[in-house]
Amino acid sequence: MKIKKIFMVTAMITAISLSLASYPTVYAESKNAEMVSGDYITSTSLNEYQEYLQSLPKEMQIKVQEKHNATKLLSMQPLARAATATKVTIPGTFSMYRQLEDNYCVPACVQSALGYINSSTPPTQAAIARAMGTSSSGTDRTKIPEYMNSQQSKCLYIINTNTTQTSICTAIYNTITNDKVPTFMSIENTTGSNWYYSTSGHCLINNGIYSDYSKILFSDPLGGTQAGYPTFFEKDASVVAPMCKQVVY
Repeated sequence: MKIKKIFMVTAMITAISLSLASYPTVYAESKNAEMVSGDYITSTSLNEYQEYLQSLPKEMQIKVQEKHNATKLLSMQPLARAATATKVTIPGTFSMYRQLEDNYCVPACVQSALGYINSSTPPTQAAIARAMGTSSSGTDRTKIPEYMNSQQSKCLYIINTNTTQTSICTAIYNTITNDKVPTFMSIENTTGSNWYYSTSGHCLINNGIYSDYSKILFSDPLGGTQAGYPTFFEKDASVVAPMCKQVVY
């Protein structure tokens, strides 16, 4: 499944509720049953990520620890549930770029996030792939924070590998409401259960979440590349948690 043209799907994202019916989803003509891949982790990836954190200036290391501790503490507290859940999204216009190669899910997500955060034309997917060391297997998911932090200053991105539903949702919610930027989620779902395709590793953007942590909003770089692959959708957080491998927030 090689994608020859550059595509970008734009959605108007409001700060609160937005009907998914307004999202312009485009489909290709055929369905590809191959396993989706492009996001992976190695036995040394997390050690290399820790080395990156340790290389940061002391004041940034303190901020990383404070962010990690705050997320951990909040995820342990009971969630105050309102009578009606509110859909909370990043403000303004978010443009999701389709991935240009089978193994470019991470570069496409990074490109989309940088375009939104910096309000300017982001680097090409090929340039991002070169900088992040993307191979034929894809991109090491733990490299996302280092690259994102080198390209923008609005959010200090770090990794959350605690993939309980509450921890995932806390990380996403706090980033969207406080920093007002999207987060990244890496998933694995080799059976394709409760999803649109099977994947051994895929990266997506989270551009919103329900205030009661019941549902998570996704922007998918695979959207529109095959019939039945939506660009924008939402899923129950209880369904997402078992397939989530990390959140970069």
